[in-house]
Amino acid sequence: MCKRIGVIGLGKVGICMASVFSERYKTVGLDTDRKRLNEIRSKKVKIERGVKLGFPVTTSYNTIKKADIIFIIVPTPSLPNGNFSDRHIAEVLNNLNNYKGIIVLCSTVSPFTCKKYPRIDIYNPAFIALGNVVDSFKKPDYVLIGCDTDKGKILEEVYRNLGIGTFRHTTRLEAEIIKLATNCCVTTKITMANVIAEVCDDLKVDIDKILEAVGTDSRIGNKFFRSGLPYGGPCFPRDNRAFVAFSDKTNKPCELFLTVDQVNNAQVLRWVSKACKTGAKKIGFETLSYKEGTDIEDESALKKIYLELKRFGRKCVIGRGDITFNHWGIIH
Repeated sequence: MCKRIGVIGLGKVGICMASVFSERYKTVGLDTDRKRLNEIRSKKVKIERGVKLGFPVTTSYNTIKKADIIFIIVPTPSLPNGNFSDRHIAEVLNNLNNYKGIIVLCSTVSPFTCKKYPRIDIYNPAFIALGNVVDSFKKPDYVLIGCDTDKGKILEEVYRNLGIGTFRHTTRLEAEIIKLATNCCVTTKITMANVIAEVCDDLKVDIDKILEAVGTDSRIGNKFFRSGLPYGGPCFPRDNRAFVAFSDKTNKPCELFLTVDQVNNAQVLRWVSKACKTGAKKIGFETLSYKEGTDIEDESALKKIYLELKRFGRKCVIGRGDITFNHWGIIH
């Protein structure tokens, strides 16, 4: 029975995970960034809605080793070839060398990572939306538990005690592939909607009505099927490229997701052209973040459009302009 939980990595996702676990379990968080820990202790850190900071935090691995289950949610930066770096994972596992409990990895990784590190008992990737992490964590479509032993049942019980009841049990490798494949399917759907919208740009039709009708078909669905800016952020673009890199390793290159990435990037210039054609002297941007509800600008389409327009000598401001961009395109 699990009574104590440790969470290693208190970034935007890890801090939310630790907060949710602390509602039912004795939970301790670990991070090597002392400045961030001081901000968490003093409750001065910027947090999402629903996060509670009552749990203890530490830099001591001896303290975290007292937990029955340790969740690892550390950064996995993208490499030039599209794969994810696992150097932070390796560092953590090295510091857990004598730990006797269950180790659960939640960071997004390239397939075969768990095979490389046998000490990882379970791969349990987080399917979350930044800006809404707590709700995503508490109310998932399902919890994915990738495990090659019966330890997966122990993790399932941990989640059941949080009121979560839908699970998918797979091997670790299957879970690694599922995580990337899921996001690739979403990016394909987003890009498909934008391609249909682009074809209809010069026609006197209501693209929203068209996509809504198409999405009403139960085989397609309306979720993520709407005309707007290209996808961005710290997850979708790099997960797409990581799946392409993974397919290359299998000697079965995935041209589909490579094309999705290329078409998505081309959508930036489409919106730059649309803005220029309006003849607006001052172009406003409500924000430069990649999505609503967050200030993260990683691979933000709005930021890319802003920089391209500036490069073309257009006057751009943060705020209202003669025309203004939001996350769905141009609003007048």
